[in-house]
Amino acid sequence: MTQVGESVAVAKPAEKKQEKGDLKITVRDICDGSRVKEAEVIVNKETKKTDEYGDCTFTGLPVGSADIKVKKHFKEADYLKFITHNPKITTSHDAKSSENDIALIIVNKTSKERIEIPVFKVIESVRFCRIHLKLKPLDYGHWWIEVDDKSYGWWPKDGELSAKEMEEPTPPPPLGANASAKEKIAHMSQAAAYRAKNARYQANNSSTSFYGQAIYKTFRGVPGILNGDEEYKKNEIDPHHGDWKNGKTDEDYHPVIVDCRTKEEIHDAIRDFAFAYSGEWSWRFEAGRNCHTFQKDAMKQLKLDKVKEI
Repeated sequence: MTQVGESVAVAKPAEKKQEKGDLKITVRDICDGSRVKEAEVIVNKETKKTDEYGDCTFTGLPVGSADIKVKKHFKEADYLKFITHNPKITTSHDAKSSENDIALIIVNKTSKERIEIPVFKVIESVRFCRIHLKLKPLDYGHWWIEVDDKSYGWWPKDGELSAKEMEEPTPPPPLGANASAKEKIAHMSQAAAYRAKNARYQANNSSTSFYGQAIYKTFRGVPGILNGDEEYKKNEIDPHHGDWKNGKTDEDYHPVIVDCRTKEEIHDAIRDFAFAYSGEWSWRFEAGRNCHTFQKDAMKQLKLDKVKEI
């Protein structure tokens, strides 16, 4: 019996133990399902990275829904995009992917979640090569595309930029010892005509004339052809193929993709583009139809405008 002034002990209800579960997350390439290692995974503010198999496990999570965020920076695929190609003005971009999801955590169980993310890839079998125009001495340079052991560029048809064809004049035969006055006068006239023709011939074939005519034709336009002539076109070899191996190029780029095309599909698309390209060759300050526009059009039309400078 409780006496007056005595306290009464009140029993407290037992605390309910919080129910928990685990979560295993696998991160994969959205295109081919390959596992993505070193992806950053955040679950309820806890961060882990996937292992070499694309997996990571979170333990002791409260039962119920859990927010998931997956991030991956493909640093080797950080890329440029061109604002203008010549002069070169570019913007730099980080090759980052992210994806959000929600998982259900079940008491005393390991829930499994597969999350797919876009993966940035550098297509090293494709190379955009550039040798720039130089004015002294006049050198048109060249831009072309190499695809493994094949290459493609847009050229003036062989010989179209050369000086106009002129037959070299033949000097008159020497006068005989007993030439008459009439023959001497005729010979003088023939010699004068020869000197005039020869002067035109020499001028036409001089470097000054060549450059003058070439520049005029460059702006006016001449017939164009893939790789410069039929033999190079047939063999799918640009005359500058492999120049980058000897350090002769000014700029080189690999395309960077973040879609599901295979390397082979990209190779085929470049080849199809190259053989469909047609028309004249001309250069008018980054306009016209030339090796620059050939390469730029390929980048744009084939969605290869993300590039990694080599």
